[in-house]
Amino acid sequence: MGQLGRSLLLCCLLVWWIGISSAQEAVYFLESPLNLTSSLGKDVKFSCSVRAVGEPPELSWLRDGMALEFADSNQVQVPLDDEEWMATSELSIPTVQLSDMGNYQCVALVNGSEVLSDEAYLQLEGLPFFTDEPQDLEITANTPFNLSCNAQGPPEPVLVIWLQDSVPLNSLADPLAQTPSVLVMKGLNHSASFSCEANNAKGVSTSRTAAVKVIPGRPRNLSLVHRSDHSLEVSWEPGASGAYALELCTIQAVRSNEDLSTVSDRELYNQNLRVPPFSHTLKDLSPFTMYHVRVSCRSREGNSPWTHWVAMETLEGGENLPEALPVGISTPAFSWHWWYVVIAIATTVAAATFITIFFARMRRKETRYGEAFEPSMEQGELVVHYRVRKSYSRRTTEAT
Repeated sequence: MGQLGRSLLLCCLLVWWIGISSAQEAVYFLESPLNLTSSLGKDVKFSCSVRAVGEPPELSWLRDGMALEFADSNQVQVPLDDEEWMATSELSIPTVQLSDMGNYQCVALVNGSEVLSDEAYLQLEGLPFFTDEPQDLEITANTPFNLSCNAQGPPEPVLVIWLQDSVPLNSLADPLAQTPSVLVMKGLNHSASFSCEANNAKGVSTSRTAAVKVIPGRPRNLSLVHRSDHSLEVSWEPGASGAYALELCTIQAVRSNEDLSTVSDRELYNQNLRVPPFSHTLKDLSPFTMYHVRVSCRSREGNSPWTHWVAMETLEGGENLPEALPVGISTPAFSWHWWYVVIAIATTVAAATFITIFFARMRRKETRYGEAFEPSMEQGELVVHYRVRKSYSRRTTEAT
């Protein structure tokens, strides 16, 4: 059985080899694709042609051994006689990219058998190609930020030079030139533009220009200074704006029962204010109502972030605080009905004092010329004793 198995295996190999030899004799390549070197973005074409005996050959393409099912290719079949055919195919690669690099082969299918052409390699070379470029930013004054840049060939290596306002920040010998490169900035006082130049053996490519704007910082310490039943006076501190003076601030307020994310313009208190001063009185508000207030400021470079919403409440109707509130301190609302209690007590005290003084003055008149004693009963009659304060001597003639 072992010898029989080996004999069958040899027979199969012989048949397979004869079939391959027959297929190769039935078809052969007149032209195989050639190696190409191109640059990114250009159009590339490969071509091949075969001569076959028997059925017309079908041509297709492989890249790195994988079929290109959706390749942009065409095919022309021309009969040479009753048994012989010539076929030509052309593979087009528009706007070639790095992913298109590799080995390409033409495949001829004849009488159920495939015959492969020689391999052709597509090599891409040229100016560096950017895979990451610096992007626009908005930052506050003296705030650190990073920008990134990356480019690649072939050919390699690719080195980058950073530019700020068209002035180089490094040389090709600096570690910063290695890709991918990250530019770390400690902060800016004024707006600037940044770009990077990628260098390789073929030349220099320049990235897009990123605009980095220095906008005002978020206002701080938004606080209630004074309030009444129809107004709220607030103040705040401006954020740093770098080299650009603040032009105006915008203050907004809305009732606290409104949805802050969907409030309409009609329901929103919105005022643009020339600054300084950094304070404002919100007028024509509803009494005894909670409001949310926020502020943003603007320079010529842009708007600052908004402050967080700060809750503030107007007083009840007719109320006013006797003095301004210290910044950052709130005082409980004072109700007017306590004044009525104070006035009633004061009136009672004043009336009691007046009555006491009145009776005291009457008593003083009764005892002006003497001293009255308590009345007593003598021999059944009411007798009042009176002591004369002074005695007078009269002459007889005067007595009569």
